[in-house]
Amino acid sequence: MLSQILPVLLFGCILGLNITNKLIVCSFLFILSVLITNLMAKLYHTANAISIAMLCVLGSLALNWYNINILFIGSSAAITISLFCSTNLFNILDKKFALSFPISNLISSAIVTIIDSIIVSIALLNKFQINKVIEICLKDCVFKLSYVSVITICIYAVLYFIEHLRKTNVASKA
Repeated sequence: MLSQILPVLLFGCILGLNITNKLIVCSFLFILSVLITNLMAKLYHTANAISIAMLCVLGSLALNWYNINILFIGSSAAITISLFCSTNLFNILDKKFALSFPISNLISSAIVTIIDSIIVSIALLNKFQINKVIEICLKDCVFKLSYVSVITICIYAVLYFIEHLRKTNVASKA
């Protein structure tokens, strides 16, 4: 069931990234896309997660073919590179360093936040002055890092709650 829902959610997030122009919404959809891709990498295989992410980006490009401009191409390149880097970095942190899912997701999301913001900022240079681009880039990073921090805290809270329920169920059966 989850294996069918995650790609659809990822496609919706990526499609939403290219539809909206609100920075706060784009930041949230980006972090949600990274979280979903990392979750797919954890549940399946890294190559499968990357393949699904690339198909979602291509599908979004196909549906938005009428709106192709330098900003759209920059945004699509940014999400493609970011999801690829995030998934590979998440895999290294998860497998090689044996970090927990929330910590691996936090670190990979924080790093690709900077990568994504820089790539999008380069695309924005064609449209805005450098001062405005730097301001947008900084706001984007703050929003994304805030979202990933809140999501990490929520994941830890859910995992703690699940562990607490398991302990109480084991204690009540004994």
